[in-house]
Amino acid sequence: MILCWHRTDLRVEDNPALDRAAALARQRETTVQPVFVFDPRFYGDRTLACDGRIEFMNECLAGLCEQYRERGTELALL
Repeated sequence: MILCWHRTDLRVEDNPALDRAAALARQRETTVQPVFVFDPRFYGDRTLACDGRIEFMNECLAGLCEQYRERGTELALL
């Protein structure tokens, strides 16, 4: 399994890291597991982000989850 860790590039199309992960997965005859890890500094009690930024990030993640579902896989949210 090849992991593709999404940090700030929350898209499927035109994503160099995902393209590279997919190429490696084909080469090794395995799958890609997309992952997003919630940063406690961003979402915790003393957040670095305002409510609007958090809402925007959540909307982007919902869209990214949907894009992966349309492709037959799930984004792991950790």
